Amino acid sequence: MKLLKTLLFAAMAACTLTSCLSSDDESENTYSAYGFYTITGSLTSGYTLYSDTGGKVIPTTSSVAEITDSKGFGNHSRAMLYFQYKASQISTDGKSITGAELYDGRYLDELYPMSLQKANEALVTAEDSIFQVTEFMDTWAYRGYLNTVVNGPYSLVNGVSIKPTINLVYDPASITENAITFNLYYNRHSSKTDPSNGPIYFYTSYYLNDLDELIPGSGNVNVTIKCNDGTVKDISVSRENFHKGNYE
Repeated sequence: MKLLKTLLFAAMAACTLTSCLSSDDESENTYSAYGFYTITGSLTSGYTLYSDTGGKVIPTTSSVAEITDSKGFGNHSRAMLYFQYKASQISTDGKSITGAELYDGRYLDELYPMSLQKANEALVTAEDSIFQVTEFMDTWAYRGYLNTVVNGPYSLVNGVSIKPTINLVYDPASITENAITFNLYYNRHSSKTDPSNGPIYFYTSYYLNDLDELIPGSGNVNVTIKCNDGTVKDISVSRENFHKGNYE
């Protein structure tokens, strides 16, 4: 199932890798696992997938080609991926899996956080949001990305899905020493049709590169995210994780 091109309707996957034993007729057991990954490499040179929980997965070229219609991951750098592997493919230090067979997944939306001024100029405002988040599920940061998972409705117009963009907006006035506050704006696209389908899960990764330069201090940054469903989440983000890096 080449779900990298579509939206998963399954329940949200946990941020940690989990595995389950699947029976086969071979002498070595095959395990299934999934997680959130930063994608590096190319279809020609091979891909390395860095897990948000640490470690890496090196998939077979054939399995990447299979789930991407031989196109590779292209410009996408974030995805939730499902794969199979054997115990013999795990490195001796337990930090990598080589030769994993990808069989499913979906890309994460990749957006830049917006200052309040830029959001207003782009007409991205809380008042503009006709979609309402049903539940703010989770947020975490790793390798230069702040990630969110929200559950909410979307519109269907003449059989075409009109999905919202979940923008991350900050007011520079809210920035204090080692702290920043964001608001999630669950905005419509060009259609003003009322949402009537779902709810489903929306996964978004926001680039944090260099944003820490706006935040005074030198310690970990307390990141507060407010959602229009009234949910407020606080997480501590290291300065290192404001930048992309090889955190193995």
